[in-house]
Amino acid sequence: MTKLENKSNPNIKITLEEVHQRVIQLVEQGHADNYQIGWLYNYVVDHELAKTGGFKDAEDFFQNQVKVLSQSTLTSYGAVARSFTAAACVKHGMNNLYTLLSYEKLAGITVDGNEPGPTPILVPQEDGTVAQKAFADCTVEELKQAVKHKRTPPTPLPESATARVMLYRQTLDQHFGKQNRIRVRAREERSQLLISLQDIPEAQMPKLIEALMDSLKPSNEAA
Repeated sequence: MTKLENKSNPNIKITLEEVHQRVIQLVEQGHADNYQIGWLYNYVVDHELAKTGGFKDAEDFFQNQVKVLSQSTLTSYGAVARSFTAAACVKHGMNNLYTLLSYEKLAGITVDGNEPGPTPILVPQEDGTVAQKAFADCTVEELKQAVKHKRTPPTPLPESATARVMLYRQTLDQHFGKQNRIRVRAREERSQLLISLQDIPEAQMPKLIEALMDSLKPSNEAA
């Protein structure tokens, strides 16, 4: 992560009570400015403000005084606010940026805290391959899958298995159209190819059965 300059103006002095009131206001506004919540959390941590108010630490203060936010939420907001600019947080969202921080660490890359949008992300595909996409173009689910893939890289499928998965995918495209949302996932376990199909509309189950039967025809004829 490219280190950003400390966003805390040394001339700004905020009391613990002011932090408390401001965070409550932000929460009541519907988390419209989660970056500022993270900034305030970091301010309390960096200045050891909680101890001056009679609390053990920042976690103790927020747990007792700001009960509407969990520690995990505060930690994630703080991490994002410390690593990215306010503009980046508004543009890309706190959750996406927090996931990007996990990916950055696992992938061993450097993310621009001012504009993380172009950051290349390796997103696992349904056929077992990976595709590179810009962070700004990734969905939340794709980012989570990318992090998961980095943590536990799957064993590449043999060419023969990949070919069969592609056949299933092509058959579904033929029956449902290329814009269909059916997800095909594949993995090998104990020398067996395991196929998972997701997001199938119940009304189209008969069409799915027809598609699967068509995909098996070559094997049946070869037998």
